[in-house]
Amino acid sequence: MEDKKVLFEVKDLKMYFPARGGKTVKAVDGVSFNIYEGETFGVVGESGCGKTTVGRTLLGVYQATAGDIIYKGKNVRDFNGDDKMSFSKNCQMIFQDPAACLDPRMSIGTIVSEGLNVHYKSMTREQKEERVNQVLSYVGLTSDYASRFAHELSGGQRQRIGIARALAIEPSFIVCDEPIAALDVSIQAQVVNLLTRLQKELGLTYMFISHDLSMVRHISDRIAVMYLGSLVELGDNKSIYGHPVHPYTQALFSAIPEPDPYHSWLKNRVHLQGEIPSPINAPAGCKFCTRCPKATDRCKVEAPALREVEPGHYAACHMLDI
Repeated sequence: MEDKKVLFEVKDLKMYFPARGGKTVKAVDGVSFNIYEGETFGVVGESGCGKTTVGRTLLGVYQATAGDIIYKGKNVRDFNGDDKMSFSKNCQMIFQDPAACLDPRMSIGTIVSEGLNVHYKSMTREQKEERVNQVLSYVGLTSDYASRFAHELSGGQRQRIGIARALAIEPSFIVCDEPIAALDVSIQAQVVNLLTRLQKELGLTYMFISHDLSMVRHISDRIAVMYLGSLVELGDNKSIYGHPVHPYTQALFSAIPEPDPYHSWLKNRVHLQGEIPSPINAPAGCKFCTRCPKATDRCKVEAPALREVEPGHYAACHMLDI
């Protein structure tokens, strides 16, 4: 990726939330990575690992507790006025549940044009209607849908509206937060293929958050694996899926369903013991040590640093020294 420009540079990002009893939920606990222009950066991990929180903090939905988010060479924390408005225009989000994020009282045309009212105030009504029809066509819907309401649409159509809304103000970066999780399996591939086509046609950069490992493999250029708020492995698609080195990544990927029953029986599955610890009381040392079959005494007291194991491939594990 050396020949590509860095769009986002995330350094030691932390996002903590207050909990009852004066305790703290460490949803994201010191993650660092780059996102390059034009790529799809996949983020995977079990529910509660901090995937969505990373995406929302990146866009400023949450104000980071600590760390830096550098966008095109500038720290997002320093943005105000025109810089902040430009950032919000260029960086959008597609949400997981299309039914929950579409106002049932508003027509589809009104929903899609909301961003235009904020970022293109000089647009006439006719120009806005033309833009709405244009982005509806991008996602495979006709202009007739502009007069409909969310409850009249199927799940797949609602997600297409969510995508159209994000595209309306011509962003360059989109966080796709589990965009297919709420859809029927028969519709999921259609939505992913749509996102892939739009990326090529419009020159978009994606952060694709999902627990569907097969889909992440299909769409992503590089992949970050998260566990309990931390980054445990990072690399390109080929490295992560072809040669995972962290015990958690190996266990996660061994659970991917195998379509061939014969090979499924031969597959060397890694079975993890116990439950994911609470982010309020994370284990000392390596957070994965309570479930790792390879854990040593060192793992229980010393947190491993994310380091390069081969060009462009990083992992945080003490067992790499052995």
